[in-house]
Amino acid sequence: MRIFPLIAVLIAGIGQAAACPGSSSFISPSATPLPPDKFRGISKTMSVQSIIDQLDPAAQDVGSGLYVLVWEVTDGRIFFVSTSNLCGKPFNTGFKRTKP
Repeated sequence: MRIFPLIAVLIAGIGQAAACPGSSSFISPSATPLPPDKFRGISKTMSVQSIIDQLDPAAQDVGSGLYVLVWEVTDGRIFFVSTSNLCGKPFNTGFKRTKP
């Protein structure tokens, strides 16, 4: 009888995983640089999905062990979002200058 609650928890977890897109939908090799105002209001208190909704998929994932999603900005900077869970909130977000 105790197995039924466990099955219910597992089924609920599957539903949550299905609601969160896979990592391939977070990256687009055809992404183009975005204007700086597109990043207004983005913070690490937002979910990664909300950030993706605002910016569209990232140009690449440069992380190793963590996801580090990168968008190019038209002013020469990059914007990054680092997270261990694409369905959660990021550890950090921010801009970084690229080398000239």
